Amino acid sequence: MTVGGGCDLAMACDIRIASDKAKFGHGYVRMGIISELGGNYFLPRLIGLGRAKLFAFTGELIDAKKAEEFGLIDQLVPDSEFNTHVKELAQKLARGSTKSIGMSKIAMNRSLNMDLEASLEYSQNLAFFTMSTEDHKEGYKAFLERRAPIFKGK
Repeated sequence: MTVGGGCDLAMACDIRIASDKAKFGHGYVRMGIISELGGNYFLPRLIGLGRAKLFAFTGELIDAKKAEEFGLIDQLVPDSEFNTHVKELAQKLARGSTKSIGMSKIAMNRSLNMDLEASLEYSQNLAFFTMSTEDHKEGYKAFLERRAPIFKGK
C-alpha cells in the first residue's frame, strides 16, 4: 500500500511499476493536512486535474488496475512476477546509454514548459551533445556490426 508521502515519492519517479495487488492513496485529507512532498505538482500532471482533485479530496484508496487506468502507474504486473519484472527492466536500463537516457529525461521534462518549436530546438542541442559521446560512437559501431552495444556512460 502506497499512501501519502509514499504515493508522492512514487509519482516523482520516472517509471512507475506496480504489482496487481498494490493500492494507492493520497490520504492527506484524512489527517487534515495537504501534501508538501510534490503530490500537488505531480498528481494533476499524471492523472489530470479533475481526477487529481477527486483522489486528493476524498482520500480514498484505489487499486492498481484503477491506478493504471488513471495513469498513476505505467506498468501493471502480476504480483508473482513483480520482482523478476523490475529486475529485468533495471538490467535493461543499465545496459542502455545513460547519457542518452539522461538527455531524453531532461528534454521531456523541459518540454512540458515549451511550445513545439522551442522543444525541437532544445532537443536538437541535446542531440548534438549526445553525438559527441563515446556511447554514440559505440552505438553506431555496434549498429554497423549488427551486435548489441556495450555502453560505458561516457
